[in-house]
Amino acid sequence: MLGVKAIAAVVIAMVAFTGCGDRAQPEGGSVSTPATPSDRPMSSNPPPTLKPPSGPPKSPTDPHPRDLVVGRVFSGSSGPCYAVETDDGKLYAVHNTTAGELAVGTTVRVTTGPPPTDVDCGNGEPVTGKRIDIVG
Repeated sequence: MLGVKAIAAVVIAMVAFTGCGDRAQPEGGSVSTPATPSDRPMSSNPPPTLKPPSGPPKSPTDPHPRDLVVGRVFSGSSGPCYAVETDDGKLYAVHNTTAGELAVGTTVRVTTGPPPTDVDCGNGEPVTGKRIDIVG
């Protein structure tokens, strides 16, 4: 008797999940398929194209942080003033109270801030060293 109940349950489940198949088809009895790209009309507008460049860019195209200086310590110091020279020869007078002693030739990355108003660190563009990282 259990076998008949199981078969009846399966049949009821199949009917419930399949629903009425006749309602899913259009009136003509055929099933339509979605349009393929070749069935769609082409646009009358030409595709966009890029013009050739007029020459190399006049300024760097990669964004560079304006508050970052990388260079070598130009004159050794135990702080708070450091002379840092970049590879292109620009000299910075960096004021930082937490870096400690930096030897001549140490490569540093300095996150800069506005120049100090009450301290003169000597030659170079005055900046506050918000952070000084030794990188080499």
